[in-house]
Amino acid sequence: MGHLFRRVPDGYLQSVFAGDNQIRSPALARYYDALSQLTRGEIFTRERLVAIWRFARGRYDHLLRQYAEGEYRVPMPRQVNVADLRTTPDQTPWHDARCVGVYDGGVEIDLGAVSHAASFKISLHSQAHYVVEMRLGGTTVGTRHVFTNLAMRYGMGTNLVDVPQSARDAGFDRVFVRCDFASSIDHVAALGHIEF
Repeated sequence: MGHLFRRVPDGYLQSVFAGDNQIRSPALARYYDALSQLTRGEIFTRERLVAIWRFARGRYDHLLRQYAEGEYRVPMPRQVNVADLRTTPDQTPWHDARCVGVYDGGVEIDLGAVSHAASFKISLHSQAHYVVEMRLGGTTVGTRHVFTNLAMRYGMGTNLVDVPQSARDAGFDRVFVRCDFASSIDHVAALGHIEF
């Protein structure tokens, strides 16, 4: 059914591009490993035959149920420390190891300290609409909408975010990023770096 939208699991697209399992859900990552053995493993090996038998007997069904009943229904934001983000020059591909996928749960960046900055730069994948929230603890103290550069057809781009006065006054120790709409040909959203 092509007209129905499904959530893409956090890390799935990076797994496809990198060739190794980067899915963040432990249950779904185990399922993906087993499915990869079934679909991509050596044809006449014992491991593949065991995987075929286990799939036929429903031995991996509980992993899908666990994912569907938890993280799929209520995607959690990915937690990232600002110190772990690495600089991503403009036009860096979104699937570069330095980039963080922005899936349905969004990404929350822990700044490590309270900031009262008037603005900051953030690297985001091109051709998308992002919502950027400044948070103090768990409370949103300011919000900005970022429309990335539509002229840039591919890769990451640096965007300037003017911090609302309310967030400057209260201070913020986290930046939350979610994507409302990705119009690029690959329909993905990604975060590179943030700098003050």
